[in-house]
Amino acid sequence: MNGLILYIIKSTLYTAVFQSFYLLVMRKTTFFRLNRVVFITGTFLCMFLPFINIEMPAETMTVTPMEMIEAAIISDSPAETTAAIEHEVQTNWTGLVMFSIFLVGAVISLCVTTISYIRMSRMIRSVRPVEVNGTEVRIVDAEIPSFSWGRHIVIGRKDMEENPSIMTHEQMHVRCRHSFDLMAYTIVTTLQWFNPLVWISRTELKMLHEYEADELTISKGIDATQYQLLLVKKAVGAKRFQLANGFNHSKLKNRITMMHRNKTNKWMRLAYLLCIPVLIGAMCCCGQNTENERIAEEAQTLVQPISDVQPEITEAISFHLADVRPTFQGGDENNFSKWVNSNLTYPAEAEEKGVQGRVTLSFTVTSTGKVCDVKVIRGVDPLLDNEAVRVVEMSPDWTPGMKDGKTVAVTYVFPVIFLQRDTDKKTEAVPFQFADTKPGFNGGDANEFNKWVAQQVVYPENCKKEGIAGRVTLSFIVNETGKVSDVKVLRGVHEDLDKEAVRVVSSSPDWTPGQKDGKAVPVKYTFPVIFSL
Repeated sequence: MNGLILYIIKSTLYTAVFQSFYLLVMRKTTFFRLNRVVFITGTFLCMFLPFINIEMPAETMTVTPMEMIEAAIISDSPAETTAAIEHEVQTNWTGLVMFSIFLVGAVISLCVTTISYIRMSRMIRSVRPVEVNGTEVRIVDAEIPSFSWGRHIVIGRKDMEENPSIMTHEQMHVRCRHSFDLMAYTIVTTLQWFNPLVWISRTELKMLHEYEADELTISKGIDATQYQLLLVKKAVGAKRFQLANGFNHSKLKNRITMMHRNKTNKWMRLAYLLCIPVLIGAMCCCGQNTENERIAEEAQTLVQPISDVQPEITEAISFHLADVRPTFQGGDENNFSKWVNSNLTYPAEAEEKGVQGRVTLSFTVTSTGKVCDVKVIRGVDPLLDNEAVRVVEMSPDWTPGMKDGKTVAVTYVFPVIFLQRDTDKKTEAVPFQFADTKPGFNGGDANEFNKWVAQQVVYPENCKKEGIAGRVTLSFIVNETGKVSDVKVLRGVHEDLDKEAVRVVSSSPDWTPGQKDGKAVPVKYTFPVIFSL
């Protein structure tokens, strides 16, 4: 599953769990300040908890890709190169589209909030302030709904003169710094614009602000009955800015009900601790078997029982969990890879169309050594997919694997690579792992060549000064005469580093050529040149 989609699902679930807890335990209490802290903290936690996975032990089989002992196959044509390093560089178009949608939504949400802030700021700046008890009050001649933002209060002149309780109410908003809560919550709504629960909870947060301001206002000696009548009178006003707190906030009935509610017993605060196990439980549910789910999704139910071998497949284990792995013709998986390669027939139609790439299969070696349940996990084209399945299904028997002294069924994930042949060349270069005898360098192998390259490389001075370093990945061919040719940059770092790497490898002394079927053949290599400061 795409990571962004998984994040959206998890964050929405956490938010739903937390808000359900809030509605059941916290909403009707009179711990307004504590509720604010818990509410904002919990909301931010719901936004970050999806990045934490609590993985529970899995009862089901885990399938791990087959370990490749040699390097990836690299070809000298662009198409072949793309197919060969597919496992290393893959363009996740679904993920890219999802991220683009997420980014657009976040930008739109931020723009809407910014526009509201600009409008509010303009109105605040348009009126000369008057300081009242350390608070900047902007008195407007027109009759407008009063509101507060930061340390600023905007109020109509008539309300200022006739309704001092409104002024007191807005001062309580300023004193409690409610606008900071709203600014913090703006981050949540921007990043979680896709979550409707976040927008609903924003309204709940504003109600908490009003509850607290109402309580503090009445505590200043203002008559509660007259104050409630004023709320009813002003209820017809419209709230102008989403970032501000206002006296005539909606849900009037809730506010009046809360004013008449008895103080909640202080021991009720202990119930808030239940929030911790609730969130941990949600994390465990979301994190359980994360890796298995990922693999199962990719493989699309990798191992499906077959009627005649159902017990064996049901008990199948991943190859890396076997005490003794299955063997093929006296060797390991690499022997099987060579056998598959020797029996593949490139479909003529696919060759004509230029279709090539890596077909990833899954299969099971049963407790009797039979190969069964061959499936395509990631295909290229039906022509190539069917050929790969055909060859693997005709595999000779293996020596079965063992677990706890008993033979067991073992699962594998196996790549079959189809590379287009170049008919213009008399002799086609082979990947070095397919050579019967690998090329030699100075009496050794590729490791000796690596040492020689390290001695020959001259670090470009400009890259040293700029602190540029990294790994330049090259491909080259050791031809049938031992010459190094066709040196290409597969993945570069900087133009000067790339040139230096190509220069050194191109100047290589002759190698001892590799052999295939008793003949000298050109052999392909992928080779990293590391520049480190």
